[in-house]
Amino acid sequence: MFGILTLDAYGASWDEPLHRTWGEANWAYLRTGDVKLVTGLPGEGDHYGPFFYLLGYGVSRIMYDMAGMDFTAANHVLTLVTASIGVACTFLLAERLASRRAAIAATTLLILLPSFRAHSQYNPKDIPLLTVVTTTLLFATMAYRSRRAVHAAIAGGFLGLAVAMKPTALVVVPILIAALSVDLVPSRRSAFRASVRLTLIAAGASAVSLFLSWPILWRQPTRLLEALAYFARGNFWSGDVLYFGKMTPATALPWHYIPVMLILTLPLATLPLAGLGGVSLLQRAREPEMRFPAALLLLWAILPLLLFLKPGLARYDGMRQLFFMVPALAILAGAGWDATGTRIRAPRWKRSFMALSTALVVWLCIDGARAFPYGGSWVNAPARTMLGPHLERRFEIEYWGVTYREGLRWLQESAEPDTRICTPVANQLLSWQTELARSDLAYGCADEPQYIMLLTRFSQWPARFIPLRDARPVFTVSRFGSDLLYVYSTR
Repeated sequence: MFGILTLDAYGASWDEPLHRTWGEANWAYLRTGDVKLVTGLPGEGDHYGPFFYLLGYGVSRIMYDMAGMDFTAANHVLTLVTASIGVACTFLLAERLASRRAAIAATTLLILLPSFRAHSQYNPKDIPLLTVVTTTLLFATMAYRSRRAVHAAIAGGFLGLAVAMKPTALVVVPILIAALSVDLVPSRRSAFRASVRLTLIAAGASAVSLFLSWPILWRQPTRLLEALAYFARGNFWSGDVLYFGKMTPATALPWHYIPVMLILTLPLATLPLAGLGGVSLLQRAREPEMRFPAALLLLWAILPLLLFLKPGLARYDGMRQLFFMVPALAILAGAGWDATGTRIRAPRWKRSFMALSTALVVWLCIDGARAFPYGGSWVNAPARTMLGPHLERRFEIEYWGVTYREGLRWLQESAEPDTRICTPVANQLLSWQTELARSDLAYGCADEPQYIMLLTRFSQWPARFIPLRDARPVFTVSRFGSDLLYVYSTR
């Protein structure tokens, strides 16, 4: 509901026009059968399953053409709904793996995470993956408990959909196998046979789902192998990244890039609580019914992170590529909160614990409100204190251009008549801000523009604009003392 009420506050993100192009091309392919329409798609679109982009294209057309919604907001609707489903599945999974109290705490932490709320609007790649992976593990857990084939088939179907979205989701396979192995080693032979049967059902459903959600595979199944090889190489992006004040190629960033960015963008209490939750689950793993939940959660939180430590892997855009492991951290943190509260017996200390928990929730609400609508650039308070202001000079904290919406609003109100505006980075986003179009404003970097608008992703600035870093802008978008967007006047 909060997301619906604030749809108009969020600008378009860097890849959204690209993803809409993928959806439109695949829709045209379904209608015509012309393979050329989905061959050589821009942005390596051949290597991504089109299911969500097809659906997103259809939903945005309905919301824009029929419901009269703003174009950018119309393209955010499906991602927002998908994120909400992810929250619900996180609650259901946490309830099954830990407890209802842990589930309430986990979903509270997830909902109040500023980066999650922001990406729930404009990230149609990593947020759907988060939801589908969480749903896969939810039904896998249900299959493990019920031994019902239908649950295994549904889990497999969602796994196939996740792999089609992004082959990174294959990490779910070793997570599930390892979690089952921990529990099955001491099990009876009959339980082992039942698990093998359910695993085979899930594998078959995964294959069917993957091919159904990726129509070009019906005619060119080798596309799947090409996609797997593309992601396995890991060097799928060759740009530079600003990290601790130094420009470094994405494939040469140190192993600690993603762990550090994860720590910076999670609330201070989340990781300690997750640690307590992990310890609590390991202690309870001596109980037969807790071995699988403990192994599943710990592997889900650790294995993807280890995967991204691979040398030569392209690392960029902060921690967004690991969004699908954030529910695991939230559930572990919820379990840690529940375990701590349960062990406190004295009424006075229990009241103090609840007061502290309430203060944390209030603080996250206030801090998130101060960052709004740029939660994707939010960094926790301890990091802001230790690293000082102007974090944009040390890290890339605004990397998708969502601030252009506010910059265009300022230009619409303040620019003189017959003005030319230069936006040398991610200028594809300008066409999405249809309600900000002023007929007398022209866009382009030729013929001496009067204004230059740039997000503070300095690694993407063309060389001739680098000197502007030391110039004084006429308009700035900032949060917590760090700049996200500059508008310069050339007059």
